[in-house]
Amino acid sequence: LYPGARISETGTRFDYTELMLGTTWKTLYAKAYFTVTQDFFGITDARGTVYVDLGANPELAPGWVLNLHAGSGKVAGSKNQIWNWSDVKIGLTRNWSPSWSTSIAWTHGFGMSDAYRQYMSSVLDKEGSPLVSNVGAGTVVLSLTRAF
Repeated sequence: LYPGARISETGTRFDYTELMLGTTWKTLYAKAYFTVTQDFFGITDARGTVYVDLGANPELAPGWVLNLHAGSGKVAGSKNQIWNWSDVKIGLTRNWSPSWSTSIAWTHGFGMSDAYRQYMSSVLDKEGSPLVSNVGAGTVVLSLTRAF
């Protein structure tokens, strides 16, 4: 759920429901997500959207985990192909205790249309124009996590 989030031009909500099937074997995993609602993240007529997530999280040394991920999404519906995407992540996690960890990861989207390379947000710049960003650009993410 994305409370209050809507596409202003159409009123389409960002909320959607999906089913996920997955399996793991040792450090490997595979997951498939299937959208069962009519709309998907503000995209109309997208029931049947599929995202496949493959990855591995092998321990390199005690407390050190390599994080590998590759994913591909195909948005269902007529004329929705512009929203298809693929993404990768490579990262390293350091587990300090059962409840504390830090990680660094590099993520990147690719195989995307200009819908992602020139994504317009609802945030306005100084002149009142919507800001545009490349949401598929390579990004480094740092995190500090505490489990309760």
